Amino acid sequence: MARTILSVGALVTSVAAAACGAPADHGAPGSAECSNGADGLPTTLVCTGLYADAATETLAADVAPYDPSLSMWADGADKRRFIRLPPGTTIETSDVDHWVFPIGTKLWKEFSLGARKVETRYEEKLADGQWGRTTYVWSADQTSASEVTGGIPNVDGSGYEVPTKAECATCHRGAADGVLGFEAIGLSMPHATGLTMNELAQRGLVSHLPAVPLTIPGTATDASALAWLHANCGNACHNRNAGALARSTGLFMRLTSDRLDAVHDTDTYTTAVGVPSGFQPAAGATFARIAPRDVPHSAVPYRALARDNATQAGVQMPPIVSHVPDMAGVALVQAWINAM
Repeated sequence: MARTILSVGALVTSVAAAACGAPADHGAPGSAECSNGADGLPTTLVCTGLYADAATETLAADVAPYDPSLSMWADGADKRRFIRLPPGTTIETSDVDHWVFPIGTKLWKEFSLGARKVETRYEEKLADGQWGRTTYVWSADQTSASEVTGGIPNVDGSGYEVPTKAECATCHRGAADGVLGFEAIGLSMPHATGLTMNELAQRGLVSHLPAVPLTIPGTATDASALAWLHANCGNACHNRNAGALARSTGLFMRLTSDRLDAVHDTDTYTTAVGVPSGFQPAAGATFARIAPRDVPHSAVPYRALARDNATQAGVQMPPIVSHVPDMAGVALVQAWINAM
């Protein structure tokens, strides 16, 4: 992909002017200053209902922040996450591993580089049960964020990429109801904050509770690696859900509540450890997906560290958007392999 340097400030200003004809930070959902784009979603972030006061970024009363502790790498960007459930509704959680969200659910994920907000991704469950998704890119002065559906390959020369609208579905289709990150295992972790599993239970926002507390098995080394692989590989792509991009590979790294008794019971272990890899970096190579005590011949960390501008195309994981590997995260996987 050619990585054109674009000016976010100029882009957002022009988009906001064309779409609304009014300052993006003045409207509220349903107001005359709010309008929808061709996708039916608001053309500005402020019109999604995230804020009670956009000028001070005060959240709306029915919006709750959350941090699942297990987070997908985003080229070093920091994230803030928010969710709104319609009043009087609950999340259907009878299948603890595959939650179903009520119509009208809204989620936001804000990405920042240092102190600068870059984008806020938004999804809303529509009346037909489908999810509308889009991205709002923040202006240079940080006062407004306007919809950009075509992506930005290289935000102001930072190397950070805003995905296209179509690319959002590539990952989100790997979840049973299209939501990534707001799920039982991540929200049950000790370092989760905000609207955690316990908080959801106390507020009566879930229909069923897990039969037992959800914990990732093994030593600290085991658990750290399994958690990273769950968040970065399993939740979106490498899982058994029908829509998952990597389902056909048979390599599954999403943790599920029924396979947490021991490290050896997890999908990650049974489908990766000691299993020959369909990917080989060169003719005659003998990589396993994860080769015990043999990091140099383990395909999972190899591909997680690769980026296609430095190696042959089609090697890097994740395959889209990322241009910088998560060195610290992959080091957790390497430590796990060395400890086997």
